[in-house]
Amino acid sequence: MYGLLRDFGVGIDASGRYSNDDALDPQVRCTIMAPPVGADIPIGSIVEVQAGRGTVRFAGTTQFAPGRWIGVELDEPKGKNDGSVQGVSYFECKPNYGMFVRAAQIRSVEVPQAAPVNVPVNVAVRGRKSDGVGDT
Repeated sequence: MYGLLRDFGVGIDASGRYSNDDALDPQVRCTIMAPPVGADIPIGSIVEVQAGRGTVRFAGTTQFAPGRWIGVELDEPKGKNDGSVQGVSYFECKPNYGMFVRAAQIRSVEVPQAAPVNVPVNVAVRGRKSDGVGDT
């Protein structure tokens, strides 16, 4: 497999991950790695799951089941939800584009060099909306 990846400008970095840092087009730089078992996958990563390809929108614990879950917004409407489960919203997407999986169910991960960080300005704090000013 490494020979094929090397043909596309992908090498192995010091941490053992596949990386295309030497690729000709800096716009397509990413790190390709085996799915981490029991670890979080960065928000914004592109992943392959049984239902198809999608983007990680949530990683963490939920109220619907114990353990750590990865929320994925799929590229096609093959999901089970809109980022909400049992009335709790973990991320937002169109209906049937969202799904939650365990890290072990992810077949591949592409981590953008500068994964987007979505920090909402109005965050719920203990049941109330924050105006983002003076909240600690």
